[in-house]
Amino acid sequence: MKSILFGDKDYFGIELGFTKTTYRYKLRFWIKGKPLGSFTKAGELNASIREYKKFAINKENYHLPVFDNFSPADIEYYLVGIFFTDEGNNVELKEIDKRQSFYLFFGDQFSNQTGHTLLLYKYPNVIFIIKRPMDGPVDCYEIQFETFRKVFDEYIDYTLHNDLIQP
Repeated sequence: MKSILFGDKDYFGIELGFTKTTYRYKLRFWIKGKPLGSFTKAGELNASIREYKKFAINKENYHLPVFDNFSPADIEYYLVGIFFTDEGNNVELKEIDKRQSFYLFFGDQFSNQTGHTLLLYKYPNVIFIIKRPMDGPVDCYEIQFETFRKVFDEYIDYTLHNDLIQP
């Protein structure tokens, strides 16, 4: 078995790829037919499970009222991009911490390959805001939270029942 898919590539899926190295796996998300994450880079799965749980338990904290008036590119700039400009020097430390709490690290498989990804929650949806590498576009996809939860729970159950997670 080279990989297994939880969910649906055309809506939301998690693809898990196997390697010859113990506790290191390939991982990527599929959102509306688009892959997110490197399927050439392997890593541990603990981060993906930890960050999912952090998001799912506190999902209401992953939205700010100001986002209602922002485009996806504006949200990306507000939360991340501003810190790559001189304007970021004027943001107070407390505000920096607040904005950084929106960044979730799902594992090495998502590092330096897709720019960065932000997850937001606005009932009843999870909103993926994806900044592509370099000067690439900012993409935005919405899926129902219940589907997101169901697919992640299937993925987590599989990893636990097959001892894929380091103790």
